[in-house]
Amino acid sequence: MSERLARLHTLLCEQQAAAGGFLPFDAFMQAVLYTPQLGYYTATRPVGSAASGADFTTASEISTLFGHTVAQAIVPCFENDLPKAILECGAGTGRLAKDVLDGLAALGIMVRHYYIIELSATLRAQQQILLAAYPCVQWLDALPTEFTGVVITNELLDAMPVRSFALEFGRVFERGVVWSESAQSWQWSQRSATVADAAAVLSSVSDGVKALPRYELERCEQAYAWVTSMATVIKRGGAMLLIDYGFARNELYHPHRTGGTLMAHRLHQATSDVLAHAGDADITAHIDFTAMAHAATQAGMDCVGYVNQARFLINAGVASAYATAAQGADVVAQAQLSRGLQLLMNESEMGELFKAIAFTKNCPAPLGFEHGDRSHRLLETIEGLENMEKTHA
Repeated sequence: MSERLARLHTLLCEQQAAAGGFLPFDAFMQAVLYTPQLGYYTATRPVGSAASGADFTTASEISTLFGHTVAQAIVPCFENDLPKAILECGAGTGRLAKDVLDGLAALGIMVRHYYIIELSATLRAQQQILLAAYPCVQWLDALPTEFTGVVITNELLDAMPVRSFALEFGRVFERGVVWSESAQSWQWSQRSATVADAAAVLSSVSDGVKALPRYELERCEQAYAWVTSMATVIKRGGAMLLIDYGFARNELYHPHRTGGTLMAHRLHQATSDVLAHAGDADITAHIDFTAMAHAATQAGMDCVGYVNQARFLINAGVASAYATAAQGADVVAQAQLSRGLQLLMNESEMGELFKAIAFTKNCPAPLGFEHGDRSHRLLETIEGLENMEKTHA
């Protein structure tokens, strides 16, 4: 075990002791991912190819077509003299920012401000190297008090700490972790949920789920709070485009999904064992897009579309982005473009699992949602979210 991981382990044990011997999973996830200098995102370089030693890749790393198409999508948001400003939260290596700026420049749109909020000092350093030639880019340490422009995130919400729960014939338990000296590993534990948590969980699931002998699920309460805060910060003339993987609530908490959605990613391998390699692996959970839609609309934004990633890219003009990129390219480069496009759009890869959702506040809607919009599915399953809203009031 490295010195960093040993220090992180000591911190986790101290937190467990301070919590009375039971460390709630969201506290565990927060510590292993985001502890300054010790956590996974703050001390490693997680994003990139397998050859680089990274643990996972993102759409913008797979192909420049992704960022160029996002650029095409947000063009309407800059109409009518609206401020040409973009705020990206969790910018990874900076590749998406570069491709969006290049894509907009090719369309004759010069962005005045491209703000980035990045918690990882390691990733921020990568971004600053890649984006050194773009004077409009500026890094912020916190959300601004108000913002007019376009907010973009790609694979941000899935990495926010989640609370984990289990239902046993309708009885609700909160899941957490404990350190086992005998096994020398972190182990799952559970305790009875509070009355408020139990009510919130039960209001989120169907009667079919409540009747199961055991059902595990996650609640993305930090993501909900983040979307609420961002939607409040955005002023008239602003928009928000979120791209991540997840489902509408009735699909996420489906009776067949009995083991929840928690996953760990290490060296481009995925596993459901999220307790192993603490601090040395990515941990994610699927997003409840119904909750995200509720958060944004309750904060005064309009949900203008919800589609899978393949449909978003098609609607936003990925074909024209491909044609432009392929023009004059050699055979090898064209083959690389084709492979990247297939990964982005194939239903068995990223095309269906990943979703795009957009919100506006007195602003033209971004492109990408003209066909195949599923936002009605979110509105149909909004009932019962008041419990989550009260938690963060």
